[in-house]
Amino acid sequence: MGAPMTKGRKESRTRSAYQVHVSTILPPESAQNVFDLTERKLRRIAVNHPDADIRRLVTRMLSDYLSGSIAIAWENGDFPVYSFLKA
Repeated sequence: MGAPMTKGRKESRTRSAYQVHVSTILPPESAQNVFDLTERKLRRIAVNHPDADIRRLVTRMLSDYLSGSIAIAWENGDFPVYSFLKA
């Protein structure tokens, strides 16, 4: 592809695989030994993000994630994307 064809092209986004909270798939005694990086990242965004609306949204996502209602994927490594799980 020549330079004129790629000039206006934006970078493609990458998305990680969806994951559920460890407590929804492991017994409690095993789940205590697992460090959930998605939970930690959501907590950090919920506390540190400058926009109050984003903090509220991520706090709700964290609550739903911990209860097993949603699965989280990360787009470009920093933007949480969720999917509802079947009840």
